[in-house]
Order: sequence, then structure tokens, then C-alpha cells
Amino acid sequence: VCAAPEDVARLLSSDWTVHAPEFMMVATVAGKTEATVVAGYRVQAKRAGAIVSVRLVTESGDVAASGQAAVDGAFATFDQIVTSEAHRRKGLGRCVMAALSEAAIGLGATHGVLVATEAGAALYTVLGWSVVSPVTAASNSAGAPGA
Repeated sequence: VCAAPEDVARLLSSDWTVHAPEFMMVATVAGKTEATVVAGYRVQAKRAGAIVSVRLVTESGDVAASGQAAVDGAFATFDQIVTSEAHRRKGLGRCVMAALSEAAIGLGATHGVLVATEAGAALYTVLGWSVVSPVTAASNSAGAPGA
């Protein structure tokens, strides 16, 4: 839900677990610069209709970073942007976002939206994204096997 964790928590019973804070973010993707490939990695991009997926792989073929975006009209929803622990702090997240933005622009997108973790929000802010709302997820163990 688009609300602060404390606002959500006070509405839930004790059998709910509120998850780590996340953030809904937006950006204008039109006019973004071309993706720069990081030395030692290659970009693999696939498109299935309006969905684009990008993977950065090492010379040995291991996936180091990945992400996807779905385009609907002028809007692209960016999702599952991940960099493997061993490959962080090398600019791979920036490369994935640039490659996805480039592909989304090619499909007609001018605006992007995503939900970011706290760590992700720091990167996206540097890339020109803005927070529009906190996002809070919660789960309930009632009814789960063994509960």
C-alpha cells in the first residue's frame, strides 16, 4: 500500500508482519543517455511484446545483474532490478537501468515508474528518479501451513 510503515502497522492485527520500507519512484525516461557497457560484462537483451529483459553476464556466462521493464503507452514499469552481491559497486545497476530505459524509449515510453528498496532508491535518485510515495508491504501467517 502507498503509505508509511507506521501508518499501515497501526491498522493491522499482531499476526501481520510489516516488511522493510520501499518507495514508489518516477522518472522521465525520454532523452536518457545510451547504455555504457562495463568492461568484463556483456549485455543480453530480450523482448517479448511490450516486456524487455536485460541481463549483464560475465565473460564466463554468469548473470551479474538483471532487470525488466513492461511498457504500456507512454509508461514503463521497471521491475526486479538486481545485482549479484559479488558484482556490486561496479556500475552494473546503472548499466541495467540505462539499457532498460533505452529499450523502453524504443517502445514509446517517456515516463518510468518503479518500487524501490532503500538501497535501490539511493541508486535511482542518482539516476534522476524521484520518490512520490512510501510503499509498505505486509504479510499474514494466518492460514499458512503449520500456522
